[in-house]
Amino acid sequence: IVVNIPTFSPYYEFVKDGIEVVYNKLDSTDNFVLNVDHYIQLVKKEKPDTIVLINPNNPDGGYINLERMKYLVKELSWVNNVIVDESFIHFAYEDVEYNLRTLIEISNKFHNFVLVKSMSKDFGIAGIRAGYAIMDKHKVNHLLKQGYLWNLSGLAEYFFRLYVRNDFLKAYEKVRIPYIQASQHFFAKLAGIKGLKVYPSMANFVLVELINGATSTDFTAKLLLKYGIYIRNCADKIGLDGPFVRIASRTTEQNKWVMDCITDLFRDEYEK
Repeated sequence: IVVNIPTFSPYYEFVKDGIEVVYNKLDSTDNFVLNVDHYIQLVKKEKPDTIVLINPNNPDGGYINLERMKYLVKELSWVNNVIVDESFIHFAYEDVEYNLRTLIEISNKFHNFVLVKSMSKDFGIAGIRAGYAIMDKHKVNHLLKQGYLWNLSGLAEYFFRLYVRNDFLKAYEKVRIPYIQASQHFFAKLAGIKGLKVYPSMANFVLVELINGATSTDFTAKLLLKYGIYIRNCADKIGLDGPFVRIASRTTEQNKWVMDCITDLFRDEYEK
């Protein structure tokens, strides 16, 4: 299996014993965005059974546009399993109208293609534990025979019934676009804080490198203890060399509060 790093750790932590994991390290000089051509050559060289990509990626929010992703899937149609996780795709955009672009449109064209989507990220329903995967019917049957069935609760079933209603989708779209705009504004403001290097993100979070001498462990602890703000310490993320944290976007008011607290923390603790 080929896995990009940094990434969502369960994709390599839960690999069965005896299966080799080939790590493809994303380069910070490329803002952790996957080099598609280099990746295709790596996969052709390694000849894996499975590849896994997250788009936008976690924890950095790096995004590959739809046409490049289509090209990648087509070029690697010989791999047994091409798994693409689009759990954060509703936060990504490629045009000024913030239109959603997803690989769902090619999901029935490649028998080896698996599209994974968690619903907890963009719809704020983490407690329901809802998500879905789209794949060839033969893969579905194989997984069911192996016992890989995620039972849905009544609440999750109710949500999915809402999810296919036009009125719900229209209402969701009205809040999705302003949220993206507010998040990108927040990320731009964070980039203006001395001591932070903010990497471009097309997700609802941003990867930040501390360049003022602070460690990620010290920084996250002080932000929590002093202000009650929890951000993700990325010290345990393989593929990240240095002090990195991940900061999520919330409401406009909460984002401003986070900005003010980080600014105060730098002034009080790291600029003496």
